[in-house]
Amino acid sequence: MALENIDFLLFLLGAASAIVFYLTVVSFARYIKPEKVDMYKIVGGGIMPILIIGICMFLISAYMKVTMQMPEPYSYLILNPLMAASIVFMAFALTVWAKQEAHYVGLLAMLTGLLTLYYGVAGYQLGITSVPVDFGILYASFGMVGILAFPVSLIMDIVPGMTKRHSRMWGAYLTMFWVFLAIGIATAFLAIVFNGP
Repeated sequence: MALENIDFLLFLLGAASAIVFYLTVVSFARYIKPEKVDMYKIVGGGIMPILIIGICMFLISAYMKVTMQMPEPYSYLILNPLMAASIVFMAFALTVWAKQEAHYVGLLAMLTGLLTLYYGVAGYQLGITSVPVDFGILYASFGMVGILAFPVSLIMDIVPGMTKRHSRMWGAYLTMFWVFLAIGIATAFLAIVFNGP
């Protein structure tokens, strides 16, 4: 039963990340057009599914930690980063809904990314999954996404007043963010296929 729940959590992680990927691509595509950009309006349509997914991820992870007897490495190496990611998703959705500055959530995401990298290295060294390479790629990619979320959140806060000469630097951050996010999404879904029942 625990494995099926982890698979579902990985699916939710991949789904929410895919929505974030789509939102950021659409936002950047609108930014490079000459018209004025309201980032909160563009991103606002995606916050409801991200919020719902974040709540589901948190509740399932918390339920698993409290009620299921999982071996200790699985409990903290898998569930803790997923719970932390769910908190970032919820915080992002609520920040956009309240039209507040996003860089505070970006800082939280960066710290979560560092935590995810740490857990990824620890999990890989312990060999707690049937395919440790999948585990390492999954955690490395989402760790980097979390770290890069901080400059991406600054973009969201600064973009309305930016000039086009800044867009190359931000474009580089966004490109790295998208690459690691795409790797993370693909690896989350592949982990379900290869490690599932």
